[in-house]
Amino acid sequence: MSSHFDDWINGRDAASILSQNSGHRVSADYVRLLSHSGKIRSIAIDGRTKLYCREDIERYTVRSHSKDK
Repeated sequence: MSSHFDDWINGRDAASILSQNSGHRVSADYVRLLSHSGKIRSIAIDGRTKLYCREDIERYTVRSHSKDK
């Protein structure tokens, strides 16, 4: 059985895909927040590194929020 690491991407690549799909900048920190809230799947590689499910990332669109106050 082969591993499917092509189906999992790092936070920087996930942020890049989300930015392209959403039309505005999305940070790797926000990708981590989406993972913690259960919106995208992730797997821990070690105590510091996580990979994110490419399928979840490609289906998700981050809405833009205005900062008018």
